[in-house]
Amino acid sequence: AFTNAALPAHFNAAGIPAGTVKYATVTFVSDPAVGTWDIPVSMTVQGEPLSSPQNLEATLVDQLTGEVLVSWDAAGSTGLLYYAVNRDGAQIATTTNLTYTDMLPTYGTYSYTVQAVYAAGSGMPAGPVEVEWPNPTLSLDPTSLSATVWTGHSKDLELLVGNTGEGTLAFEFPDYAGTGGGGGGLLTYCAATAATCDEFIGNVAFGSINNASGCSLYANYTNLQTDAFLGFTMPITVTNGGNAYTSDQVGIWIDYNHNGTFDGSEYTALTIQGGGSYFTGNVNIPLTASQGLTTMRVRMAWAATPAACGTQTYGEVEDYAVNIKLLTFITNVDPFEGTVAANDETPVDITFSATGTFAPAGTYNSNLNITTNDLANASVNIPCTMIVTVPGYISGTVTDCVTGELLQGVMVTAGDFTAMTDDNGEYTITCDAGTYDMSFSKIGYQMANVPGIVTTSGNTTIVDATLCEMPYAPGCASAVVNATDTQCDVTWCV
Repeated sequence: AFTNAALPAHFNAAGIPAGTVKYATVTFVSDPAVGTWDIPVSMTVQGEPLSSPQNLEATLVDQLTGEVLVSWDAAGSTGLLYYAVNRDGAQIATTTNLTYTDMLPTYGTYSYTVQAVYAAGSGMPAGPVEVEWPNPTLSLDPTSLSATVWTGHSKDLELLVGNTGEGTLAFEFPDYAGTGGGGGGLLTYCAATAATCDEFIGNVAFGSINNASGCSLYANYTNLQTDAFLGFTMPITVTNGGNAYTSDQVGIWIDYNHNGTFDGSEYTALTIQGGGSYFTGNVNIPLTASQGLTTMRVRMAWAATPAACGTQTYGEVEDYAVNIKLLTFITNVDPFEGTVAANDETPVDITFSATGTFAPAGTYNSNLNITTNDLANASVNIPCTMIVTVPGYISGTVTDCVTGELLQGVMVTAGDFTAMTDDNGEYTITCDAGTYDMSFSKIGYQMANVPGIVTTSGNTTIVDATLCEMPYAPGCASAVVNATDTQCDVTWCV
């Protein structure tokens, strides 16, 4: 039988200067004597371990030219000669800097490593890290979206985002991104308060916010929020909850650009009313505002222009949340961002909602913006049309034609629209206005048909129906004639 034995070897470099190389031969003999083996051994004595670059990154900085920035943190400097930059395993440059700019030869995915080279040798390479230079081509199917939606209802449509080019296509619907293009989360702002409660904010009415409160000098009400729409003007009323003075002033700030500060351009001064008992104004939501959740600050001050930060002698400060949105009937896009491999496509669900401003019957048009890394289609507007109609209704009750019993579970059909009767034998079908041939069916009953039922928008047409049980053959039957041939008795079983 053959076996293997692992024999440990101990190399001792104590007291030997760094850079020394030692050679030896280790001879192995066996018992019984079956042979002798001479194994050459060498030992190189190194100094301090040679360090490697850290935090290696490779970033495509110009998709048009294929320019890549490779960067890293410094390795140990003692004895360092240079850094060797490698692409796909081959050295492409040396540098003493901590960055290197590479120009890729063609589209594709590339791997980078960087190695520190010392007088005593080379450290372990950092990486690899990958970078892709894609050349995707966006395709959309369909190229425009259209749907008929009943008032008060929503409808989902499918959009296929495809990539017919090379590399990975990255896409985003910026109006529906989780950060809202900059908003999407409440930030921390400068402190603001008052020293004394005399006049104070007693109520703020803005959109869906209608908050009555006592004096707190400063109060954080960002748990309360209202929607605000790009390009729209919204009225605001702030009521004085304390003593009213004609020298009182009220102003508000909304952090439209979501940069964590209340800029002067984001300030709206309110107009004094009733000798300082309340203040009114109109807030213009700029089209350039970042979408998403942001903060509104309301400040009341005495005999001074309200300041966004700091302490003022009299008055109060309150913060609220505002959700800035694009007013559109396109209420959801899922997913709002993603990637598509070459020669592939990703389905995106688009929701049209005929609610609120878009509830009245009519035709509405909008554009759905998609941005991509396809240089020829960096930003594309997809035309969207929603036709809102008011549906008609068909209601009724279905009963047994013999017993009059209310029938549940009856399938009721009017064209492409269906419903089923409930425990009380009742049903309601919501449908487009028009003329329908109706049918009523239930297992064990004969189908009933009712042609030419007319429905009109916003109105209910009553159609009741009766169903009769399905006739069936008896399981057995027999007939017996009496002795005088005057009578025949027929019996059967079910």
